[in-house]
Amino acid sequence: MFEGGAIRHFSLGANKVIHIKNTDFIANYGHDEINTDIPRSLGGALMIENLDHTPARNAQLIVEDSKFIDNVSNIGAAIYSQSFNHKISNCLFSGHHAPLEGGVVYIANSITSNSLIIIIVLSIIIQQMLMEEYLVGLEYSVVLNLIG
Repeated sequence: MFEGGAIRHFSLGANKVIHIKNTDFIANYGHDEINTDIPRSLGGALMIENLDHTPARNAQLIVEDSKFIDNVSNIGAAIYSQSFNHKISNCLFSGHHAPLEGGVVYIANSITSNSLIIIIVLSIIIQQMLMEEYLVGLEYSVVLNLIG
């Protein structure tokens, strides 16, 4: 399985931080080469997951001042992330393709008392929005600020 076309990271422990700043992710492709009939690719540019399924308390994914352009994946065209606190600010997302879910960002997290995600959309500028043939998945451009 090939997920996270640019970065694939597993098992971030408690109090750890992944900080990405001033980075361009262009034309990355998360795909499943083994099972081509099963659409399961996650994260066209970034795939961050907690594989050991232990709580990653206070772990953070911070993405700032970055560009995500023309990334492709079945779920989470630009970013697929699981079990983290997220801060995505001043990022450009443009031209992504995700036929199943998460046209730009897909955050998978079970909400518990220890892992509450609050996402506040501060500014979204949608330049173009196109629905796919089956009315799932989006292709569009967006400037996105998320704080969670």
